[in-house]
Amino acid sequence: MICQKILGQKWHKFLSNFFSKPYDKPKFERSPWHYFGEQSTEDSVMPSFIVNDEGERQVLPQNTYLQNYIQNGIGSFGYLWFRPEVLQKYLQVPGYSVSFHMRNWGIASVPGDKGTIDVGINSQGLINAFAPDIADLPPSEQAYWASYSSLPSGEVCEEMFQTRMQQNPPHSPGVIDLMRNSCSRLNSVYEEKFSIDLFKDMEPNRQELCKLSIGPILNQYTEVTELAKILYGWVIETMQITPLRNAINALGGTVDNKLRQIKLLETTLIAKGLDKSEARSITAPLVGLNELRIGAAHIGSLELEPSFQLMGASSTPETPRAAWHLCVDSVERCLSTITATLET
Repeated sequence: MICQKILGQKWHKFLSNFFSKPYDKPKFERSPWHYFGEQSTEDSVMPSFIVNDEGERQVLPQNTYLQNYIQNGIGSFGYLWFRPEVLQKYLQVPGYSVSFHMRNWGIASVPGDKGTIDVGINSQGLINAFAPDIADLPPSEQAYWASYSSLPSGEVCEEMFQTRMQQNPPHSPGVIDLMRNSCSRLNSVYEEKFSIDLFKDMEPNRQELCKLSIGPILNQYTEVTELAKILYGWVIETMQITPLRNAINALGGTVDNKLRQIKLLETTLIAKGLDKSEARSITAPLVGLNELRIGAAHIGSLELEPSFQLMGASSTPETPRAAWHLCVDSVERCLSTITATLET
């Protein structure tokens, strides 16, 4: 009798596990797959987020003050941690956008003026986002963010925290401003010294500019080569060949009509009085950028170390994000050095 009772209980448990009554409606927030917020969660339970080191989850309170987030232990000063893939939707889906105005911090926007989110990347490569901003989003958008919720690791993005919480913004110009200013200064020198415009009036499209401002988010070096292709098209391919040749002639140099932008810049520096090795050293980061660009078109393993050595590194940086920062800073330094040389 006892054995029959035990067997009956086990059989009932087996049937319950394999033939459970389905939900009346799908619970998308419990899905392990990311659905880019397209399914509605208006009538289901609001999604919850990991709010502390213990992995405790909470629904984000709405229409309240930051102090309540702090008192309830939700994040660090209201900031939560997310896996970096969360930004893919904002970089790929029409109507969404994300752009960094500092090197690691900026704003993500959803379509139709439904809200913006303060976002940044910390030293561990995780996204920090301001929880009260997320709480203001529609439930379906909150569910999307919740699907990428992560245990805290590392600090809250330093640029974001210092600016928003400490009112002490660090000096950390974003990639777009850095490149625009560098190209503008170099163009001004060509106008002043040679009465010519060096650059075509062209920039990457908005989506490409956003990608440049964010940098790698998937921890893959192929992201660096794809970004290098965009940056090369902006900084190098917009340089006009004829003005480069005219500047060399004006400096008394000899023009080789087979040369393209980078070699013409090197020839310009030689005509200005630098020796060949010094001129080549200055333009080396642009050569490295070109090699990364070419690598984006190749299938298989990439030989990245020679490119980064041309940019001043002894070896390949430890992370794709560090590699991208090296790429940006070395190109900016190269353009600034050419500008300073031609100004003298």
